[in-house]
Amino acid sequence: MTGPEQALSADDAACWKAAIALHVAHPDWVVIWVTRKNQYQARPTFPAPASTVLISATAEALDTEIVRFEKRRPPARPQPVTSSGPVMTASALPDPDELALVAAGFPAYHLWLSVAIGHRRYVAQAAGLGARPHTVVTDDLAELAAVLSAGHQEPAP
Repeated sequence: MTGPEQALSADDAACWKAAIALHVAHPDWVVIWVTRKNQYQARPTFPAPASTVLISATAEALDTEIVRFEKRRPPARPQPVTSSGPVMTASALPDPDELALVAAGFPAYHLWLSVAIGHRRYVAQAAGLGARPHTVVTDDLAELAAVLSAGHQEPAP
């Protein structure tokens, strides 16, 4: 029997368990056991050169290599802060009941609040093809309600 349906030998099963234990001990690494090469391989999940692969015949030796690599690894650079404004705190978020009240007035739309990198955006999207406008995105809930209330205006000739 060959291929994925082949049963693991007891030795391979033990090696896979050791690989899983290494991954648990070092969550920034993907650790595998390569049966046909009889070796463990570890690849980082953090930014590193694509060729970064640690290889060892034993789990203990691979553990030592990972620790040695991490000691040489430069500290992670902080993520750049954008000048787009302050990060929103939970107290800065709007009252969810307010959005629910507006949503109740427009059953033909799905309404939700999207918060990303300090910006909040209210989004309304038509539940079907007939509603106009189809999608509205704004940072003002009153504006969202006004646009949906106005509905589709026929363009002037």
